[in-house]
Amino acid sequence: MTLPSAVTSEPELDWSWQAPGDVEDAVAEGESTYVLTSGSLFALDDSGDELWDVEVEGAEYLSVAELRTDLLWLSGSDGGGSLRSTEDGEEVLAIDGELETVLEGQAIVSDDDELSSINLDSGDVEWTTEGGESIAVDGGSVFILADDQLRRLALDGEEQWTADAELALGDYPYMTTADGFVVVNGEDTAIAFDGQDGEELWSVDTGDDGGSAGLMFPDQVYIQKNDFSFEDDTEDTKVVIYDRDGRVASFDPGTSFFYAFPVRSEGDVYAFDFGEGILYDEEFEALGRSHDGSVQPVDGGLYELSEGEVSFFRNDESSAAWTLDDEFGDDAQLGAAEDRLLIADGSDLLSYR
Repeated sequence: MTLPSAVTSEPELDWSWQAPGDVEDAVAEGESTYVLTSGSLFALDDSGDELWDVEVEGAEYLSVAELRTDLLWLSGSDGGGSLRSTEDGEEVLAIDGELETVLEGQAIVSDDDELSSINLDSGDVEWTTEGGESIAVDGGSVFILADDQLRRLALDGEEQWTADAELALGDYPYMTTADGFVVVNGEDTAIAFDGQDGEELWSVDTGDDGGSAGLMFPDQVYIQKNDFSFEDDTEDTKVVIYDRDGRVASFDPGTSFFYAFPVRSEGDVYAFDFGEGILYDEEFEALGRSHDGSVQPVDGGLYELSEGEVSFFRNDESSAAWTLDDEFGDDAQLGAAEDRLLIADGSDLLSYR
C-alpha cells in the first residue's frame, strides 16, 4: 500500500467547506476532494470550491478505485453500490452484489452464488462462474473457495487449477494472498497453497476457536489464534508469521486484536497494525508507540485524532511532532492526501497544508 506524503511540520488551514448535512465520508485524489453526504456526492477543487454535485441514494462509504483512479466506489452497509466518474459524478456501473475489485477494464463482482466479470466500458457481463464462501483477487488471478475446493481463475474466467481444501470452513472462512501463495483459513485449520499450481505447501491447527489471518508483508502472512496458544508456543505468543515455506517467527503484539497490512513508508516496507497504530519492521520490532485514538497512516508517520486533538507522529517517535491548536468533535474523521490533511467534523470539511 502506497501512502500519501505526510505534513511533517504544523500545518495551517488551507480551506474549509460546509456540507448541506453531515459529511458521511471524504477522499482525495490529486488536488481534488470528493465528499459524500446523505443523498449527495460533491467534488471540490484545490481551493475547496465545488466542481460538481450529484444525487445518490443509500451510499454510506466512499473510496477511489485503486487501479482506476478515475472512478469512485460508493457503497452502503446493506451491500451493492455504484462506480461513478471522478470527472462529473455520473454513474458508470450499478452493482447489486459485492465489488471484489476494479481492474483496468473490468469489475469483478460476487452476487448470491455467482462471480462475474463486467466490462466497464459496455456494462456487459464478460463471464460468470460459480461463486463461493470467500473470494480473493491478486494480480492476474481470482481465487474462489467453495465447500472443500479452492479454484484459481485467470482474469478471462478460464480455470487454471482446482485443489482440495479439506477443512471445516466455519461461519467466516477467508483467504489471504501473498507473493506466490494463498492461505485459506477455516474453523480450526489454515492451509497454504502454491499460487501457480495449487500444491499444498503447509497446514496449521488454529484451535477450536479458529483464528484470524492477514498479509503481514508482501511475501508473509500472519495468523493470530483466538485462544492465544499456538502448538508448543507459550500462551503469551499471539501472532505467528509464515511465508510459503512455513513458519518464520512469532511475537506478542500486546493486543487481543491484531489487524495489519503492508505499507511503504520512507522507502521501506513495514507492517502497519491499524488497531494500535504501530509500525513493525521486517524483524517484527515495533516502532514508536501504540495510539488510543483513531489513526491515519502516511508516508513518514501517522496522524492521530484523540480527545478532540489532531497530532502527527513520526515513524519511530513516541512524542508528537506537532499538534493542531484547533479542537474537533468526538465523531470527527481523519483523511490524508498528498502533503495534505483532511478532517471531517459534522458538516464541516477542513483541509490543512
